[in-house]
Amino acid sequence: MYLFWILGHSLCLFPTRWNFTAFRKSLVSPLGICYPPLRGDAIFTAFSLARYSSLSLRASVTPFCRPDGILSVISGAGPILLPTDEIDYRILLEYGLIVMEAPAAMNGGDGPNSYTNNSSVQKDGSDIIRSLLSKSIHENLIIPQDGSNVEVFRISDLGCSDGLNTLTCIQTIIEAVQHKFKILRQETNLPEFQVFFNDRVTSDFNSLFKTLPSPSQLMVAGVPGSFYNRLFPRASMNIIHSAYAVHWLSKVPEEVTREGSRAYNKGSITYVGGSCSNEVANAFRAQFFEDMETFFRMRSIELVENGLLAIVVPCRPDGTSPSESVEMRMLYWLGSALYDMAKEGKVRESLVDSFNLPLFLPPSPSELKEILSSNNHFTIEVLETVSHPLRYTPDLPRIFKSHGRAAFEGLIDQHFGSGNVDQDDLFERYMENITKHSENLFKGFEVLFLLVKRNSNSV
Repeated sequence: MYLFWILGHSLCLFPTRWNFTAFRKSLVSPLGICYPPLRGDAIFTAFSLARYSSLSLRASVTPFCRPDGILSVISGAGPILLPTDEIDYRILLEYGLIVMEAPAAMNGGDGPNSYTNNSSVQKDGSDIIRSLLSKSIHENLIIPQDGSNVEVFRISDLGCSDGLNTLTCIQTIIEAVQHKFKILRQETNLPEFQVFFNDRVTSDFNSLFKTLPSPSQLMVAGVPGSFYNRLFPRASMNIIHSAYAVHWLSKVPEEVTREGSRAYNKGSITYVGGSCSNEVANAFRAQFFEDMETFFRMRSIELVENGLLAIVVPCRPDGTSPSESVEMRMLYWLGSALYDMAKEGKVRESLVDSFNLPLFLPPSPSELKEILSSNNHFTIEVLETVSHPLRYTPDLPRIFKSHGRAAFEGLIDQHFGSGNVDQDDLFERYMENITKHSENLFKGFEVLFLLVKRNSNSV
């Protein structure tokens, strides 16, 4: 029976949609009993072992596949009956029954290669957006005027990483909310603020909490997990914020790592440059669209009516190619450094061929509009692009070297194995490449600010 169960698992190693009908038939005995009763992550053991798979079952959930074509999921809320023939993984995400696992987090701590000490570019971008964020909240936040008090105002920052950047953004939001209460002459009804900091499960929340002022007037909590999952109870958040995070994909598109696929991305770690085909770029774009549709759907469940969702993300102008962006040109030179090391025998070339950064960078305003056009839960209130100029200095290549290492060192260790790549050597080569091509790189960035409101009449 266990052999039969394992064979059934092997049919579902790389799903884009989970075929529950096939899965049910592979697990259910003639008596309609699962072998074995599947608990916790056991149901997704094969998924976890697959390098690029990203789904796992929440530990508190027990599924039983019934012979009448119904998946009966037993959770803390009681049994949930789901017709297996129509269901796909997005519905299970909405129920909070499965989770998407995220790639490795930024470097934690406060050392020389930490994100805390190497995120000044992101800080500068957030500073440029700060007044727009404050103004947008002031103009679009709806505070009840019917005498009902908002006793607790809940804010979350998704993909917060660690360090002062997230705290600065949260402080901006709180000050904007307080100002709105005051101009409505509700100073005596100011709510208490509860803040939730979200990032990947491996993020260094301890370093983040150490940066909190003491004593803090905020009530704070860490929420580990991918923001492509449900993170909060239904209608529990007033404002959700995310800066420099949603361009990270939930996973690398599976077809770009599969030899024989038309989208196989041999020779590049991104979807531009080298021998990249249109199929590669299309695969990354499709993954971004799928992820962002899930992201907006999860947030629509978590936000209160008229709640606000603010996103800050690097962008490129409409009508331009990702290959024209500063960000992708810089990542091309990181891949070039890796392939140079492979040619010298310092790293296995086959591992470099299968390494792809899980990024769609940078999206365009029209792409985000297109994603939101199919979502009836949100109304776009603000969508603006702001220039983030860069002035070249001799120290700038070193800054981008350190920023790159803080962002990608964990991913590289995750893929190649810890210690199997000399990252001092890799990022030194990366800095040399940046320096050589600096005249074509440092022309500044574009930053997109998006504010959407949760519709009160959608379900």
